[in-house]
Amino acid sequence: MQLNTNLVIFGLFELLATLVLGLATIFVVHRRVEKMLGINIQEAIAAKNHAVTLFAGMYSFCLVWLTAESVDPSVDALRTMVQVRGVLEFKMLLIAAAYSIMLFTVSAIVGSVLLLTTIKVLTTATKKIDEIADIRAGNLATAIFIGLSLLASTIIARPALASLLDGLVSYDMLHKIGEEAQGNAPVVSPTPEVPVQ
Repeated sequence: MQLNTNLVIFGLFELLATLVLGLATIFVVHRRVEKMLGINIQEAIAAKNHAVTLFAGMYSFCLVWLTAESVDPSVDALRTMVQVRGVLEFKMLLIAAAYSIMLFTVSAIVGSVLLLTTIKVLTTATKKIDEIADIRAGNLATAIFIGLSLLASTIIARPALASLLDGLVSYDMLHKIGEEAQGNAPVVSPTPEVPVQ
């Protein structure tokens, strides 16, 4: 049994990008939520403040789920270059990594704006309630309400964000890079699939 080396590399690239970008998102969200609530999350967890931990966890989950959309287009970019050229080169990995970082940045900005806008709309709609103060004080009902609203916004926005990120990948440029790789070496064209009759 022979391994498909390119598939293994694609899988490792996707796994590494997902881990690095996911952990970066969690770290940034941790700091952002602490600043938003004006409370140390570690102290809230130690004090068994379920509202803060639920809100922080839901906020992290939603932003990680949104930024996860940035990995697939970068893997597709790598596949496109390899398919056009017929061989995987280090330069192609660097280009795909650059796409990952760029698309992650876009998705993190869009996701953060979406989540903050959701919170702003909710706090504006319920002017008699200070949701952030309630969450800080341990009001679990408020944390569930805000958390589920963030989740709903995330579910609605994910397909549009995926389309936006796909649109930011220049497949024409990737084809040219694949064709220009290693100077004048022959380009291997993919074999078209013949329909089974």
